[in-house]
Amino acid sequence: MIRSHFGLSEDPFALRDIRLLSHQQEIHDTLRVHSQQGGLCLVVGRPGTGKSVIKESLRLLLEDFPKNHNLILIGQVELLSNLDLAVNQDIKSRVTYSVITRRMNDETMRQCMEYQLDRIGLAHNTFTTRATELIIRTADGVLRRCRNLCLASMLEAVRASAGTTIDIDTVNRVLLQPHWQKQVDLTDF
Repeated sequence: MIRSHFGLSEDPFALRDIRLLSHQQEIHDTLRVHSQQGGLCLVVGRPGTGKSVIKESLRLLLEDFPKNHNLILIGQVELLSNLDLAVNQDIKSRVTYSVITRRMNDETMRQCMEYQLDRIGLAHNTFTTRATELIIRTADGVLRRCRNLCLASMLEAVRASAGTTIDIDTVNRVLLQPHWQKQVDLTDF
């Protein structure tokens, strides 16, 4: 539906063929070196900060190395506090590399949006400046939120037959959906 509305040959914001961001590439390169030598690595971060993208980029690479020499734990930040427990000290003492994936800054989020638009052949002004600013502000540095909000806004534009430019009103209609609301906003229900 989105493809025909916007005249696309590919799905927008698809999760395949994702280019690693510079900080993700650095983590990937470090993990690649550690995997060749063997070791235990930790990649932790909040949901949506790029851990799964790094994991997918390593999946094929790690098939070439002996499985008994590599272990990469990917989890949320709470994994670090669990490793501090006395029962897990032996595991923690074997870690050779660890990293925390952080939320992204606004400019990086904007570049990710523009890269995805370039990839599918849409102009950067598909999202108006105000719509882009609202998406970036709402995503709060979480790439998954940015992707999902862009995709939901495109779906809303199709539903509303609103043309091929997504403005702030379209994004605001998406943000009225309950799953985008904070718990505090849902007290009337």
